Amino acid sequence: EEGKKWMEEKSMQQKLIVANNNKDLAMIEAQGKTGVMIREATASLQRAKAEAESTKVKKVMEMQAEAQAKRITAQQEMKMIVAEAKGEQAKGEKEAAAIKVQAQAEAASA
Repeated sequence: EEGKKWMEEKSMQQKLIVANNNKDLAMIEAQGKTGVMIREATASLQRAKAEAESTKVKKVMEMQAEAQAKRITAQQEMKMIVAEAKGEQAKGEKEAAAIKVQAQAEAASA
């Protein structure tokens, strides 16, 4: 009878050891899976950050190019305005000179 009881105790101890080992193994597997998930999430986050940064850089470059184009257009318009003003000034100077010559001619003939 004692031998049977001892065998049952040993059997229960072995079952407990196996259960503990299975629990430990399950914890190790869960930690491994969790680690993989964390690494995958981190990699995904890094890809998203890199993509966002790339998009940001691209947008900044587009804005800079647009600003440069506007500056060039403004400079060209300024040159045209200056040239037009110089043309008007020269035209006014010619008209003034012609009027002066005409006035001198009229004054000399009078």
